[in-house]
Amino acid sequence: MPTPAVLGAAALVIACIFLWVVDPGSRPIAVIGGLFFGGGLLVLLTVQHANITKDGFFRTIGAASAFLGVACALGAFFAITDPASVTYARFPASSVLIVCILGAIFFGLGGLCVLIRGRRKDT
Repeated sequence: MPTPAVLGAAALVIACIFLWVVDPGSRPIAVIGGLFFGGGLLVLLTVQHANITKDGFFRTIGAASAFLGVACALGAFFAITDPASVTYARFPASSVLIVCILGAIFFGLGGLCVLIRGRRKDT
């Protein structure tokens, strides 16, 4: 039985797909959100339901984190190329750009490091 967290993440992915179909002007946010919440869903499913080795577990978490980094990088790209697509009431595109760059560095590089290295052999 899926947990509420898994159901919530899946619902957010579905909401992003729905947003993609219904509102073409919101497609950048739908792509960013779908990738970000899809990566989170992969992490949740791996943590809660995977029956794999520890090294495979860490590599899957690294891949999912890199996925989150790609979503953040896309957010930064859209903040630069189409600021209106990521601008909301109190959050200008410059704020979105800063958060997305930090997310891309944290999730992207961290995820790649974990994906490549896997579980440390001395732990």
